[in-house]
Amino acid sequence: MDELVDYLSGPYAEHLSKKREKASARLDEILTETDPLDLICRASLTYAQVDPVTFRESENDQLPSHIEFLALRALPHVKDDPQGDTRSDPLETAILTGEAIKLTRELFDATSEVTLFRALKESRGKEDVIEDEYVLRTRIDSMSVRGVGYPEHLTKILLGCFNEFDSECRRLLGFTASEAVTVVHAIHNIVEERVHPLRREAADSFGPLSILLKKQRRKGSGPFPGWLVKASPTEGKNLLSMLVFARALAESRALCTIVPSEIASYTALSVESVKSILDSFSCDPVEYNDEHHKYPVGAHPLTERPVLKTTQGYILPVPAAMFEALRPRMEDLLRKAVGAKLWERYLAARGKYLVREAVDLIANALPGAAKDCEIPWKSTVTQSDLDGLVFSDDVAFRIQGKAGRLHAATRRGAPGRMRKNIEELIESAASQHKALADALRNEGAAAIGLSKYSDALSKRFQFEVIVTLDDVTVWATDTHQLVQHGNLAEDRPVPWVLSLADLMVVTDLLHSSLLPHYVIRRQRLEKQAFVSAHDELDWVGHYLKEGLFFDGFLVDGPARMRLLSYTDFIDAWYLTRELEGVTSAEKPAPRIPEGLRGLLDRLEKVRPAHWITASLALIDGDEAAWDEWNTFLVRARQRVQTVGWSNATQIYNGRLGVTVYLNYRIVQLRKLIREIEKYSRRKKDEMGLPNWVAIGDAGGDRLSVHVIEDSDGGGLEHAFMKSAAPATE
Repeated sequence: MDELVDYLSGPYAEHLSKKREKASARLDEILTETDPLDLICRASLTYAQVDPVTFRESENDQLPSHIEFLALRALPHVKDDPQGDTRSDPLETAILTGEAIKLTRELFDATSEVTLFRALKESRGKEDVIEDEYVLRTRIDSMSVRGVGYPEHLTKILLGCFNEFDSECRRLLGFTASEAVTVVHAIHNIVEERVHPLRREAADSFGPLSILLKKQRRKGSGPFPGWLVKASPTEGKNLLSMLVFARALAESRALCTIVPSEIASYTALSVESVKSILDSFSCDPVEYNDEHHKYPVGAHPLTERPVLKTTQGYILPVPAAMFEALRPRMEDLLRKAVGAKLWERYLAARGKYLVREAVDLIANALPGAAKDCEIPWKSTVTQSDLDGLVFSDDVAFRIQGKAGRLHAATRRGAPGRMRKNIEELIESAASQHKALADALRNEGAAAIGLSKYSDALSKRFQFEVIVTLDDVTVWATDTHQLVQHGNLAEDRPVPWVLSLADLMVVTDLLHSSLLPHYVIRRQRLEKQAFVSAHDELDWVGHYLKEGLFFDGFLVDGPARMRLLSYTDFIDAWYLTRELEGVTSAEKPAPRIPEGLRGLLDRLEKVRPAHWITASLALIDGDEAAWDEWNTFLVRARQRVQTVGWSNATQIYNGRLGVTVYLNYRIVQLRKLIREIEKYSRRKKDEMGLPNWVAIGDAGGDRLSVHVIEDSDGGGLEHAFMKSAAPATE
């Protein structure tokens, strides 16, 4: 193994470095030979376009970061012609654009490999490589990965932070947050309105031109050049397509160039406001530093200021990049423009917004939930506050919010800055959770000033949540590694760590008992420290499709697993649901059979005591268990019409017994409660199980839940977290 690492990090890495150097030199030649802005615009209009109907992240390797890097490399080559004469042969430009993109992809691949191989060598022999793994993932991800949230969520967060500072922003920056969002949408719409007819015309002309090309091959005369006629049919078809679309987008730079007056007319904003926005997000060519930007790197200047300013107007090579840049850039501008007092007021408002929004999102996803924010407490040892608390039935979410910014160096993978941000955003919040848990255990809620919340803080299922404003994907999806690294306590549950944008997606898709069930499954994975994923949405996607359960791999499977992308169907829903003229993709949801879904809906509607526990017990099985429940419930509805009663039980591999007991002959709910208590105790003793959940159904709103749990063995919380396959017995 050492010999392989030596080879990969030595001779092979040197080979890759030479390959990079050659590709970089040729890229410089291309950017010098042609109008670099026209090339970037052509690449933006072709390579980086996303069809929301057909887009699949798992199949897409045409990354926005590739166009960003091309634009970054073009900065020192920009040669603006004041007359605006940027005409060039469209086919030649298309060919050079294709070559530039190919070189860019080679640079990304080689840089990723060099980074990986050198990291392997540096970590060799170390006992603790957790930090090295975080650094490596951050460096590779920051090069290529964009999309810290869907635009609608990033917009909501931006406005939530800045709306109460509109007057200050207008006075000091020349524009407001909502105006900046309006401009971003306007740029996209204006360019699309220019380009769409040209693409449609090119597509319509391709068929007739293909027929004409075939005729010229047979007859020997026609309008096409000889090199096209001599090409093979397949190659000729591809070349003709490239030629048709190259000519359609011949004026790529003009198509992508926007002037403030045009946006002002489109939006009814003032020209001055539009210009202030575009100037504020324009990247000055002097920001390019060949030492740092010659090869792909994360957190480069165009990720912060994605607009290119030219003598003819402004160009936005990657429109989606603006949504990620808006809040950080506006915060930087505001901090420089105001005094300490106003900046501190903004920071306080930003922190309150984060907590309030997180609390509202979780509360709105839990029927019957109560909520509160900024809850102070004081023990004999320390004092602190719980930022947010949401509770319903047997479930409570304890929330700590951290609105601090990630340093640019952190996003590039600088170890020192990463340590500092981990301490500020995750370790400190986890310490607050631990301090509260210790105080509750040692002194009790009343003694520390939380008597009002005694019931909520003693709910059966307690989830500790850390919500950040900035994206913390690298740490959040493998939070258990922070335990191994010493940032989090070993003797405590790993908190659920995620960004506010990710929480917005989770609560969009998971409601009622599905939300706590997802968190239970999610935290089981942190406890097992076996499976990792790229981001929170991959966990969500796997949960919706396959249940987020991997215990079958623990016996004979690999030592570690990593999920591939599971977000295609989530992306499709978000990308299509607000498009005019496009049928929205189906909202992602788990495949719960109709009969079982009906019982879950009734439990949610009636909400008897322990209804969430009952729902968790019903859905904790695999799909086979769901089908068993569904079959029983369908038959039971028929049986109760004739004999008046029915029941069924499933046992989850020694962890838990679950009974659904129907008796429509019972009129009084009290009698139903007595019957299911008696029945569940008898079944529990017969089966010798520590935990039992029984659901009594007398028809209509007459539902009751009885729970028996072995508190000495950790109770139901432990039963759900226990590593045991969910298949029925």
